[in-house]
Amino acid sequence: MFKNGFFESPLYKFGTRLVDVLVLNFLWLFCSLPLLLALTIPKWLGLFWIPCGIIGAFTMGAASVAAFSITLKMVDDEEGYILKPFFKEFKTSFFKGGIAGMIQTFAVYALYLDFQLYNNVKDSNIMFLIVFVLGLFLLFTHYVYSYALMGRYENTVVNTLKNSFTISLRYFKKTILIFLVVAFEILLFMWSGTTQFIGIIIGPVCVILTISGMAKPIFLQIERDNNGEESDDEEAEADLSDYENIDYEKLAKKAEEKAPAKKTTAKKTTTKKTTAKKSTAKKEIKVSAFVEYYGKQVEEKEIIARVKKAWTSSGKKIGDIKTMDLYIKPEESAVYYVINGTSTGAVAF
Repeated sequence: MFKNGFFESPLYKFGTRLVDVLVLNFLWLFCSLPLLLALTIPKWLGLFWIPCGIIGAFTMGAASVAAFSITLKMVDDEEGYILKPFFKEFKTSFFKGGIAGMIQTFAVYALYLDFQLYNNVKDSNIMFLIVFVLGLFLLFTHYVYSYALMGRYENTVVNTLKNSFTISLRYFKKTILIFLVVAFEILLFMWSGTTQFIGIIIGPVCVILTISGMAKPIFLQIERDNNGEESDDEEAEADLSDYENIDYEKLAKKAEEKAPAKKTTAKKTTTKKTTAKKSTAKKEIKVSAFVEYYGKQVEEKEIIARVKKAWTSSGKKIGDIKTMDLYIKPEESAVYYVINGTSTGAVAF
């Protein structure tokens, strides 16, 4: 019915992306539903308002991590199906994302109460305004990159919040730009009844996609910077795999040379048999694989060592690794990995 060129046309790609955004936004709203109910109809919930808000804050955090894990791939047209990867990441990051979501919700509520005090207290209310502005700055800088970091890297909640704050200060101009763009999107969605309806349908994921698109180049730059500082650490990482590089054939030969010679000559037939076995034994072929791209050359074992380093830096052990799938993307100067089928991340190429 359609020519093959239709599926490569901008119209088809736009329609596909719009459907992905709609589906992802619905999933985020569905998982955040308890919090949305607690915010919109607290009187109807009565005594259930507080537990509903706490549960909703927890599920909203996990849903945000899952959404960011997909939008970080969307910005490079890497995503495939939405439903299964979303709930897989939601399950994997449920605890960490939930903790982050609860902290964020309580912080937002504290700022709301402070702003109410600023409006209601007539005398000496400037202090409440200062606390509000400072609190808003700290909240934004600690959370603007946090969910994206959780969706891309393995780390603790505390370290992730610290990393988000550090990145915000290091790339302060880009962080301010993110703040302005996100603020503009929110104001645009709140402009009228029509835009509010559109905001409900696609608003949250539009904000998440905007942050992902502006944050991913920063993450890649940090990975490239860290790659230039790994020369000393690679030697330490190599020590973890010493037992994998032992040449057992050489050790066996050395053991035979050091063994004491036997005085009797009656066992010459045994020696012949041993010689025959040596002649028929197949030597193992030593293979070295390299990836070359625009003047760069990286050996396979070096990539594996970096992935192991990233794994151990999160407090895990090399012995816990059962399977390791590597996806090398030289154009991004990154290697994406999946360990044991569940843990994902990336290291610099």
